[in-house]
Amino acid sequence: MVFPLSFRDFKSYSLRLGVLALPILITQFCQAALGVVDAIMAGQVSALDLAAVAVGSGIWLPLFFSPLVF
Repeated sequence: MVFPLSFRDFKSYSLRLGVLALPILITQFCQAALGVVDAIMAGQVSALDLAAVAVGSGIWLPLFFSPLVF
């Protein structure tokens, strides 16, 4: 059964949900940014190091993000 929701209630629930979701969003962004920074730093050393960082980031990010999905 669907209950009608007023705009005031919707706004209140959305703000509370946003407060709860903000730390998760910041963490997700920081983890992705960490992979970018690692790739930039490793790219200045050698192509082999850049490839290793890319493979590691490609494995790490899905493993880190998957518990948040399930």
